[in-house]
This record gives sequence, C-alpha cells and structure tokens, in this order.
Amino acid sequence: MLPNNMTGDESAHDGKNSPTGKPPGKERPAAHPLAKLALLLGTLVVVVALLELGFRLAGYGPATHLRWFAHPDLHYTAAPNQQGSVQVADEGAGDRTIHVSINGYGQRCDDYPLEKEPGEFRVVVLGDSLTFGPGVGNDETFVLQAERLLNQDQGKGESADGFVRMVNVAANGYSTIHYLRWMETQLETYRPDLVVMGLYIGNDLVIATRNRLFNPVPFPGIVRNSAVGHYLLENHRPALMNLAESMAPAGSKSRLLEPIDKSLRRFVNVPEDKLGYDDKVLLWRHAMGHVTRMRELAEAAGIPFVCLLIPQSHMVSHEKDYPLHGWLQRGVERAGLSVILPDAELRPLGMQGWHSYDPGHLNAGGHAAVGQALARGLRELGYVP
Repeated sequence: MLPNNMTGDESAHDGKNSPTGKPPGKERPAAHPLAKLALLLGTLVVVVALLELGFRLAGYGPATHLRWFAHPDLHYTAAPNQQGSVQVADEGAGDRTIHVSINGYGQRCDDYPLEKEPGEFRVVVLGDSLTFGPGVGNDETFVLQAERLLNQDQGKGESADGFVRMVNVAANGYSTIHYLRWMETQLETYRPDLVVMGLYIGNDLVIATRNRLFNPVPFPGIVRNSAVGHYLLENHRPALMNLAESMAPAGSKSRLLEPIDKSLRRFVNVPEDKLGYDDKVLLWRHAMGHVTRMRELAEAAGIPFVCLLIPQSHMVSHEKDYPLHGWLQRGVERAGLSVILPDAELRPLGMQGWHSYDPGHLNAGGHAAVGQALARGLRELGYVP
C-alpha cells in the first residue's frame, strides 16, 4: 500500500505548479538546425514542383517545345537528338503543326559524319531564328532548300562524285557574339569549306556586354528537360533587348543609335548627316567588330566567309527606300565580306512570305525564296558550280 501522499493524487503533477504551466518532462525541445534546413529544402522542392507544373500547364516543356541547354562554348544550343513541334499560323498554308528535328550535334539538319565524305563540299550556315526556321519544317528551311537546289541543278547527290552539304548551326536568339564564338571554337571540329553568316537586320546586331548574361541556365543537366528551364531560355532574348535599350542614352530613338554611329562609321562611307534610321532596328556597338574578327578567323583558316543579309519584312514588302539596309550592306562589304541579298526573291511575295511562327519570321514561301537567293548567290560568287 502506498503512503497517503503517494495515493495517485496527481495534483503535484498536473502542471499547475510548474513554472511553464506544462507537466514536468513534457517540454518541447528546440528544433534542431538540420531539421530547419530539411524543412527549408522541402519547401523549396515543393515550390519548384509547383512552378514546373504551372509552366507545363501553360504549354512549356519537352512535350510541346524544343529543349535547349547551356553550352560551354556557345552559351546555349538546342539539345541533341530530339523531336519537337510548334503550332504556327502560316499566311500561305494556314494553321499547321511544324515538326522540328535536331541531330546529334544539336543542329537543325540531318545527321552526318563529322569527317567529310569524299566529294563533300561542306557549307556551315550561322544564324538566329530567321535561319533556324521555327515556323517551318526541317526540309522547308532555306538552308536545306539551297542544298537541294545546288545539288539538283548540277545533277549532284550524295551518291555522285561531289555534292554540297549545308549544315544549319543557327539557334533562336543568337546574335553576332554567338556567331563569333562558333568561329572561335568550332571551326576545327567541323572543318567547313565555306561559312555563310545569315545576318538578320532586325535584331542580330543586338548584343549584351557581359558574357554571364548569355547563359541563363547554368545547370543544364538539371533543368534542360524542364518547363522552367525552357521558360527561362524562351524569355532570355527579350531580357537582352531590354538590357541593351536600358544601356542606351535617354531620349529619342534617334539618340538611341548615336553611340552606334561612332563605332560603325569607320565601316560605312556615308556622311554623318546622311545616315538613315529604322525605328525597329537596334544596333549595338561591337557588332561590326565581331564581323571583322570572324572574317579574320576565316582568312587564317583559308575558308571563304560570306554574308547573307536578310531584310526585315517591311523592307521588301513596300516600295520604299530604307537607308539602313544599304548602310549595313556597305558596312559588311567594308568589313571584307561578300554579300548575298535575297530582296529580289522576297519582294514579289510581299507579306505573304512572312507570318509563320509570328509576323517577324519567314514562312515556307519566304524560306523558299531565300533558299533560291542563297543558291544563286553562291553560284554567282563562284564558290559552287
């Protein structure tokens, strides 16, 4: 039998006399730092998962878009060995689904041996989305259409003694800094017989000033298959545009181009008071320096280097003189490059050659016209028979 003071009277243990108001021995221990860290990481994982789900529901991600990943030399490129699709509103062919195929090198063309085959004349084409062709199928891009014309016109093919192979190394959002990086790092790998720079007047001369800004996805192994990663890359180009505009002088759009004049004027034999402006074109100050450096690299390697100068839609859709078009042509020629102009082939189409991926991109008819111009230009320059 227990003593009276130990007969189950729990008044001494009901917490009323405890300084904390809680039964002795039941105080909650302080959270361990590792537990806090685990909670933080768990919350972060949940947030990222919700973002991924949200972007996929919004239409981003590998199921409906091409995958892009950070490249150590080129800042970013298309992920190799993939198939993608895009819905386009083609002015000539109506709404349709475009299937995009990327080869094992991350390029928009068929696979091919890295070592040139006997009789192969290899042409590498640099460019941005106008060359990549997001609004047309692979075989409809002007790069492969030019290849087909050059081989067919001469009765050539891969089974013949000699043939032309066009390699499309363009990517959406590229500009002259990316073209220069390709020339600096990839010439020895692909060993082209000719390099064509597809220079789009609209925005290829827009560049940033800090290399770190070219690579918004620093962990390609983690995010290159994610909708979040695709969203970052797809919206990277507008961010660069905004950056360039923010660094330009305040004031009118004419003043926006004033610092460009000073760096480009030595390439252009035009009096200062005769320079023309196009409000939709933003040049940045180092672009022609990149072009000159690319020409020097090509000369050192003994490789011809040609510029295909792709105009904006309104430049060939209306009977009007755009001084900036001729200004850039003379500037590129002054930098030592031969220039191929597709204006004559594009002009009969008017706006029917555009409006595919969006109003600023060539549709299938526009790519066919540029392909004809490219094949014509390469023959006239004597690089292919």
